[in-house]
This record gives sequence, C-alpha cells and structure tokens, in this order.
Amino acid sequence: MLISFPNMGPNWVAFKTLFTSLDLDVVVPDPTNREAIKIRIESFTEMIKRKKRMQAGKKKAKRSVQ
Repeated sequence: MLISFPNMGPNWVAFKTLFTSLDLDVVVPDPTNREAIKIRIESFTEMIKRKKRMQAGKKKAKRSVQ
C-alpha cells in the first residue's frame, strides 16, 4: 500500500519510520516553500470570501421571509 502524509516539519521522519516499519510504501512530502504558502493563502482567502457571501445571502433570505 502506498501512503503519504502532510508536511509537519521535522515530524515526517518519525512518520516515515513508523509506516516503513509496518511494511508500507511511503511518499515523503515536499518541504514547504514560499510558492506553496502563496497558493494556499490564495485558496484560503477565496474560501473565506465564499463563506461570507453565503452568510450574507442567508441573512437576506431570513429578512425577506419575515
């Protein structure tokens, strides 16, 4: 079985050791870099904007029902 896990700083060494001792194939995560952080921040801000738009829509719907 092939297994991977998110990059958790220096903890990846312990996870790799654990999974290889269980006879599992391990794909080691890439180290975090500025480009990965930039992509994640952009997707996170879009997610927050989407949630706020949905909440605003729900508030408008509740007002119109009353």
